[in-house]
Amino acid sequence: MRFSFKCLRVLTEAFTPPSKSIHHNANRDSRPDVVRQSASLRKPHSATFSHFVSQRPVALWLAAFGVVSGSSGMAQSNHVPVYAYEAPGPSDRTHWQNFVANILPNISGFGITGNVTWSGIDNCSSTGPCASESAFNWRTLDQQLNAYITGVPNFSTACVNKSSCKILFIVRPTLDGGTVNDHTPQYVFSQAYATFLNSPPQDVMVCGTVAGGTDAYWKNVAAPVTGNFSGNGTATWNVTGATILHGSGLSITGSFPTTNFSGYPVVYEKPFLTAYENFIHYMLIHYSASGSGLGPTIAPFIGYIRFGIYGGENDPVCSTIGALPPANWASTTAVPAGFEAVPTSGNAGNYYFVTNSAGTTGGGPPAWCQKAYCNTAVDGSVSGWRNTGFSTNDLGEPPNPANSMWPGPKGQAAEPNSYSDNGYISTWGDADGIGFYASLINFLASQASSIPLDTSAHVGAPMINYAYADAESIIASGQNIGFGPQGLNIEDPITFAAGVAPTTLNDFAQNFLVFQNTTAVRHLQSAVAGGNASQFQLTNIVISGGTATAACSNGDCSIYCEGDVIGGVIPAYISGAGDAGLNGTVGLNSTCSANTVSFSTTVANGTYPGGAVWGINYLPIILPFASQAKATTVELHECTLDYTYGTSTNPSCRGTSGPDSAFQSAIQALIGNGLPPLPPTGLKAIVN
Repeated sequence: MRFSFKCLRVLTEAFTPPSKSIHHNANRDSRPDVVRQSASLRKPHSATFSHFVSQRPVALWLAAFGVVSGSSGMAQSNHVPVYAYEAPGPSDRTHWQNFVANILPNISGFGITGNVTWSGIDNCSSTGPCASESAFNWRTLDQQLNAYITGVPNFSTACVNKSSCKILFIVRPTLDGGTVNDHTPQYVFSQAYATFLNSPPQDVMVCGTVAGGTDAYWKNVAAPVTGNFSGNGTATWNVTGATILHGSGLSITGSFPTTNFSGYPVVYEKPFLTAYENFIHYMLIHYSASGSGLGPTIAPFIGYIRFGIYGGENDPVCSTIGALPPANWASTTAVPAGFEAVPTSGNAGNYYFVTNSAGTTGGGPPAWCQKAYCNTAVDGSVSGWRNTGFSTNDLGEPPNPANSMWPGPKGQAAEPNSYSDNGYISTWGDADGIGFYASLINFLASQASSIPLDTSAHVGAPMINYAYADAESIIASGQNIGFGPQGLNIEDPITFAAGVAPTTLNDFAQNFLVFQNTTAVRHLQSAVAGGNASQFQLTNIVISGGTATAACSNGDCSIYCEGDVIGGVIPAYISGAGDAGLNGTVGLNSTCSANTVSFSTTVANGTYPGGAVWGINYLPIILPFASQAKATTVELHECTLDYTYGTSTNPSCRGTSGPDSAFQSAIQALIGNGLPPLPPTGLKAIVN
């Protein structure tokens, strides 16, 4: 994605000193959600984050919102399942045995992501999809799943409290976190499939995020567009031809018809969407009593399935090079749930509003309330509009229709440069009909699957617009389909306490609380600690001129300074330091010397005992907050669990090896494993 860093209106200058640029770690694995959300901004608070930390210890902020485990006399049983985001395979014998012996008995199950790629299963033909459920290549996935199930003694009682272990799927129809998409079946882009559908051929996009390229999946045929993507360089092509949409550094160097479609597909075009829905339909049949082979045997052990769009996430990659003009309110007009508009009259703050329900607007507008998360009165048959708190003032640039790069759903030839916010989310407002996300949700609901189904709800173009996440949560919850993001981190309780929208990344806490009475999945995946390290020991902390430099004794903790940017900062957590003012959540500088971390502080100059530093996924803070925010499931990364239980299941993990009893207690309390339960709910949806 292309970020407009001039828009980074963050919590504190202390988190990002003027002499340092905001750090953006683009070197992520296949789970890049948090990095992309560095542009999912919290707007300025009346006091800076450093003021929160220095004047009011973090523990007090957490306690004020009921986010401290172990509070006496406050009983609540939460029973929120905790999953390992991904488990080692049984063929990785040592790591698998460690996982089964030391982690699995303490959690609810695990995720499988590596083999749940669309192209690996729907590969019957180069010109069309597999024709029946039994024709799909389920073999590799089923064998892996069955190996998990049979590789654990008594799988049906092997998880926490002797419960049946569950497996979650994250289905990836495209590649995220890489430049060459090889997860979409090749037939989707063929002229034969387009002809069969009576559709234009499928377009792909390339930009700095997904640049395309040459690899074995595309038979080593060179990408037809090459060059320099600087200056928002963007292009598109399909089987018949290519177009340079923006930038001067790109060239059409290939010939047509081409067989290389390594860019990112325009996901709402007919070939991609029809084929993906066909695949989803047959996957849900396979993992049911009606399925073939091992499908019916595996089905009872599936916890839920998340159907991704950009990998396992939901981002319209390469769709715009900047902000687009929003829709206006219109009288006596049919609108769907989750419709996004910025009224031009009576809306002094230029806020984005989203409809809470479908209906027809009235003859005159409602009063547009001017506080984040307020709701208007009924508007005709629409139950009301929610003020998202996001404003065109936050865009940092004037909206411009020329910023649209994706075509409309009829393709580049018929509808060039026709991407719109509502077209992606809810409706095209014309003959193109229902919007992409709403269409996908409707389709998932129509499958009537006994397995809970889930999606991701994210910010949208230009990757700072969290009104997308608000609209998507309304649409998904209305059909009892799950939603949620990756990015649960130690900054969340502080920003939620401040009460300024968006209170968390992708506004998940507000949306979970609003829709807490639905039975849909509300998933949270933790942010990834920098360098896959959960903790380092500190020998001392030296303070000079307002900068604290902490030296680590058991590894290079400077990897934390290269960690995920959350709302423009790199959070970490310190405890046990020689001065109380150094303990709690801190914002690391983006450049640190080897074996150190550094951050701004108001503590006096001197040398202090060190304590320990943790990454952004410090469980004693984030898990109670997840419970209070009404998450129904939490996914933790492998290295976090390795540290928690003092084992090794992933060779890339670094830092202190654990175990950590505080981390264990946080997991046990969240699941409801007989320990003192979490406090009663202290978080409520903000209503202004």
